[in-house]
Amino acid sequence: MKTSQCLLLLVAGMLGGFCVGGAVTAPNASAQVAQDKLPIQQRFQMAEWSNSGSPGETAGWGCYVLDTMTGELWHTRGELGLVKIHGKGPTP
Repeated sequence: MKTSQCLLLLVAGMLGGFCVGGAVTAPNASAQVAQDKLPIQQRFQMAEWSNSGSPGETAGWGCYVLDTMTGELWHTRGELGLVKIHGKGPTP
């Protein structure tokens, strides 16, 4: 196939994809539309961690969970459950 034919097919394919795909008439994604609602407060934040371990040691993993409304902080390590390390009240 000649170079001119390849270029012609490329341009035709791009034009066809542009027309069929509706690139010009596509609506904005919902995240791009201005919303009149108040922003949603996110109550919990989570930070994960892990390490591969040294030779002869096992790997470790876990996470910290912070309740941004009360300031309570939980920690979990490996397959153990949540353990509260700061704050009052029951563990979720």
